[in-house]
Amino acid sequence: MLQPRPVIRTVLEALGPVDHPWFLVDWFLRSNARLVATDGGSVRNLSPEEALERGLDDDVVRAANLRARQTRALNDMGEDARRLGLNYDDF
Repeated sequence: MLQPRPVIRTVLEALGPVDHPWFLVDWFLRSNARLVATDGGSVRNLSPEEALERGLDDDVVRAANLRARQTRALNDMGEDARRLGLNYDDF
């Protein structure tokens, strides 16, 4: 039986509980400004999935930890963050 790579467990633990599993799908597949590749002289953002395929496991874990920290900060701000129109991409 196929087993996920151990880093996947680490990333999921870092991200913590989510409201909907689609958040996880989106997080793994959407390009992330914290995950960068330089290909042939150009610089581009990678999705966590692409970064994992390139062996950048530590970078993906770091990005997940930062995302979790952002989530906690916004949750701590509560209504103030919503009133100001802040979202996770603002950090």
